[in-house]
Amino acid sequence: MNYILKYHKTVLIIFVVTALSLAKVTVFEPEPLTKIPHFDKLVHFLMYFAMSFILLFEHDIYNEHVKPGIKLLVLPFIWGGLMELAQYFLTDNRAAEWLDLLANSIGILVSYFFYLSTRNSKWMNKLMVFPFKQPL
Repeated sequence: MNYILKYHKTVLIIFVVTALSLAKVTVFEPEPLTKIPHFDKLVHFLMYFAMSFILLFEHDIYNEHVKPGIKLLVLPFIWGGLMELAQYFLTDNRAAEWLDLLANSIGILVSYFFYLSTRNSKWMNKLMVFPFKQPL
């Protein structure tokens, strides 16, 4: 329970990604966006970018003495693989695609490099600590 409280933003993002991954496509797909080629790959990139970026920052907040390494990003990668398998086995309107997993992976890697470039930014640290003034 302590991890859920500490990593509440990451848990929320994982919940949202899971819900979006298993929901019917027609519920969330506005008509104009479906005309953009490979728009779903952009969505995968952004979901896993956000998940990884927030995970890295929350890890940094609560483990100041340990610099988060790229090993931490194995968790979002595994989750992305599990979501592709869940889409294949648990839904009748979604399909598992290797390109989705590739888009997830690219989002994860880009988030790591973006994290490294913004890690010591004051505005980013203020944003990531919200709504708590002090870490739990």
